[in-house]
Amino acid sequence: MRARWLFNASTLLDEERDPDARRVDLGALSHFRQPTLLTSGDQRLPMFHFMVEMLARVLPHAERRMIPGSGHRPHVTHPAQYADIVLSFIREFASGQSP
Repeated sequence: MRARWLFNASTLLDEERDPDARRVDLGALSHFRQPTLLTSGDQRLPMFHFMVEMLARVLPHAERRMIPGSGHRPHVTHPAQYADIVLSFIREFASGQSP
């Protein structure tokens, strides 16, 4: 992972300068009717908590799941917990328990 970050480091400044890099069409998302899983770690930066909260407000069938002890990449740092949460969400959706 470190090698991948270093390899892509030269593009980071361009990404950060892109005025549309973080633009999200909230109006379009509000029309998405499928169950949506939003995960967040309790060790994330506040900016990411805000983003998840914003998405949860506009996605009509969003479910939020917190992954204790994880940061921005729980699939890397807590893969078993993350997989359990995703599989649980899929099973709930498949059985009709989700909205």
